[in-house]
Amino acid sequence: MRPIHPFVVGHVTGAVIVGIAAGSVLSLLAVFVSAASMAAGALVSGLIYWAWPGFEAKARFLWPVAVLANPVMLGALAMITVDWECLTGNNGGWECMAIAVAVVVAGLSLLPPLGGLLWRRWKRESLI
Repeated sequence: MRPIHPFVVGHVTGAVIVGIAAGSVLSLLAVFVSAASMAAGALVSGLIYWAWPGFEAKARFLWPVAVLANPVMLGALAMITVDWECLTGNNGGWECMAIAVAVVVAGLSLLPPLGGLLWRRWKRESLI
């Protein structure tokens, strides 16, 4: 059995940490749901960046692919695109609450690939 690449370990671990931190604002159930969804998104993203550009790609190529291949990020961006009036101020009220959450989720989805890049770098330097 092949070992798991350090970028994947760092990416999924970072996603779980971000999910726990985000869910802890609400409730224990939200902690589990957000951590599981962020980890699942990171795993799906891992399958995509495994095919292209590969685990050993430069960080400037790997980070954007890891972010944009994450289904959690794509779902958040889709919600923002559909109800863009909430962000421009043309629409308001409680119906814009989901868009506010989508903006936070999109922002938080930028962090886990950085954990993967940091873990990959740390593992490389510890082997030298």
